Amino acid sequence: MARTFARAVPAGEAEASVRHAVSGQVFQAFVKDGQVTQKRWPEDAPSRTLERSASYTIGSGNHARSYLFAEPDGTLTQLPLSWYTQEKYWAMSPGYDRANHAGFSRQIEPGCLFCHNSYPKKALKFGAVTRYEPDLAQGIGCERCHGEGDRHAAAPAAGNIVNPAKLPADRALDVCMQCHLETTSAKLPHALRRAGREVHSFQPGERLSGYLVQFDHAAGSGHEDKFEINSAGYRMLQSACFLKSGKLTCTSCHDPHLPAAGVDYRKACLTCHQQPHDSGDCVSCHMPKRRAEDAVHVVMTDHKIQKPPANLARLLAPRQEHHEAYRGPLEFYRTPGLTALEKNLYLGQALISSGSDRRRGIELLAKALPAKPALEAMVELASAYVSSGQPKLAIPWFQRALAINPAMPRVRYNYALAMNSAALMKQVVAAEPAFAEALNSYGTMLQPAPAARQYFLRAHEARPAMPEPLHNLGLLDQAAGNLSGARGWFERALAANPGFAPAYNSLGRLEAQEGRLDRAIPHFQKAVALDDEYAEAQYNLGRLLQQANEHQQALPHLERAAALRPRLAEAHMALGVAYGELERFADAARAFERVLRLQPGNQEAERNLRVARDLAKP
Repeated sequence: MARTFARAVPAGEAEASVRHAVSGQVFQAFVKDGQVTQKRWPEDAPSRTLERSASYTIGSGNHARSYLFAEPDGTLTQLPLSWYTQEKYWAMSPGYDRANHAGFSRQIEPGCLFCHNSYPKKALKFGAVTRYEPDLAQGIGCERCHGEGDRHAAAPAAGNIVNPAKLPADRALDVCMQCHLETTSAKLPHALRRAGREVHSFQPGERLSGYLVQFDHAAGSGHEDKFEINSAGYRMLQSACFLKSGKLTCTSCHDPHLPAAGVDYRKACLTCHQQPHDSGDCVSCHMPKRRAEDAVHVVMTDHKIQKPPANLARLLAPRQEHHEAYRGPLEFYRTPGLTALEKNLYLGQALISSGSDRRRGIELLAKALPAKPALEAMVELASAYVSSGQPKLAIPWFQRALAINPAMPRVRYNYALAMNSAALMKQVVAAEPAFAEALNSYGTMLQPAPAARQYFLRAHEARPAMPEPLHNLGLLDQAAGNLSGARGWFERALAANPGFAPAYNSLGRLEAQEGRLDRAIPHFQKAVALDDEYAEAQYNLGRLLQQANEHQQALPHLERAAALRPRLAEAHMALGVAYGELERFADAARAFERVLRLQPGNQEAERNLRVARDLAKP
């Protein structure tokens, strides 16, 4: 546990290149100036490089080590490659083996560090901007299991420190389970903190269910035998040895003060199984190693004690990462005593935060909150309204939450977005001058005024690998006629994030502006390939294909743009023209009718409609 978080120093990692075919990107891992460094570029654009040297390692190294970068604004982001110590190779970090992976931008939230690090010097409050001190503690310390130790250090006595061995069995188990019980790494979520509980507020000796409300996949949903990298506690609780003995805990086999290597676990088995059927190693048969579903380069012990599996080779076989979202029902897990009202409150938050059923989550919270006004649930409900395109419904919930606790800059930021208020966003920026997202949003609200530039530059300084401010700087230059400068910013945005569709759309517009349609079309194609719901890029691609007389190819993009932006008259006009060129005159007439409903008196649409109706006559 003491090795789960540390300053990043080279520890025998090999230098290597990794081609990630799914995303079309190439990565390099190497040591530079004494630091573990990773570099990335797209295969089709090797000049768009991004390089970061690791600040910290996360993970003990028994199976793998991942790497974090400390951004100038105090946030931590994960590097895309992990070093897998079992096989001694570099590969994509868990969750990254997908086309639209997070690259260098995956932020490390306080809940991620909770199980890898000791208590921070400054507790992160709900609604705060996540920002870590530059000298973070390294690894799990004594207090995580023994509780606050200042009084004990001043005057050592049994009564002023927690000894987990003296706790009731269920409370002793919860000391371990605060970190070693995760029902799944999928976005259910596996747990929510109770209302009013901060990240590091759990204290050894209390019930874990008083700190967390836990969730699991519903029975019968096909996830009964899931095996994930942090499933040791979850799997152990399913064991007949645990269920029948009434006394099995983690420390029955593990001494938390000693490394696991070299321990004779058979001795623990013999405390109950005094006449074993075999004289060999119990663990290799009854707790065999398996390949984790969510960290496919890792093989580790299955802590569900059971009969030897029939096909161990299948459990060890190479796997591919799967990222399908779970859309089934959720069950409460190890959280007794919830009232019906509390169940609605927490289930509503879980359904919203997982994205599995936002509509039902909104219904549950809207029903529960008047009777039980929990701050976290209010913010979740407001955010759900924003995500579902109903910002006006979000506003009163943001206001109620901020009335309870005004000191929540991230909530104030989302409130300013919902209100579309530059004045409110300016207040957020004044209170949090290194809040990169707020700086970028405030600059966006000021566009096209020249004053926007300083806020984009400040956002870039705070978070250099964030593509949005780079892209916005390009838009400012493009609007000012500085096309060369705009191109440079767009290229830098794509170096920061090769999957950032708006930069491809802007490069396409820039090429079209300079008359190079043959170079503009591939940029728009890339934008819609990355984001099928990007209406502007769909429209731009369709219009350029029309200009190239590729009406059949243009049609699906114009149809998509019109469906995504039904009030965009220009899309319906272009769609009508495309239908006309393909001699689908009745469809063309309907498109021009739609234009006239949106823009009564549009003379071009009136002329086109008359022609289309005439040609549609039998």
